[in-house]
Amino acid sequence: MDISKPKRIYFHPTNGFTNCRLLKGFSVRTSQEIRRENLRYLIQIKYGGVTNRMATETGIQQMQLARVFLKTHNRRDVGSKLARRIEEAAGLDEGWLDQDHARSDDISTRIDLLDLSSRKAIESVIDAMLRQQLEDATSKE
Repeated sequence: MDISKPKRIYFHPTNGFTNCRLLKGFSVRTSQEIRRENLRYLIQIKYGGVTNRMATETGIQQMQLARVFLKTHNRRDVGSKLARRIEEAAGLDEGWLDQDHARSDDISTRIDLLDLSSRKAIESVIDAMLRQQLEDATSKE
């Protein structure tokens, strides 16, 4: 394995600065890149890929969201203030945008995107399935 020095220093809001050695060809993403990817993922999954729909439902201006994805010098970062505002408006836990969800197909990530009543419904279904599985296992004995 070829190890080289990192090309960037990554700042994690909880853990602070990390200066780790990287495998050659890999780079660590910045918190801005993670937030931007998570926002794109959130818009895709929860708002059907429609930025305007997210803007309408959350009360955040559509232009403010659109500028996050510009590929020009006018592009804006997803700062902490905007990130917390998006999380609150979308019903997500604080810090959700800071954690890497966009590259995950994990079911728990998708459940996190649901509103509270939907999450409780999923929990009820899972509990019922687990009870049934336990009943089936005990009846076979």
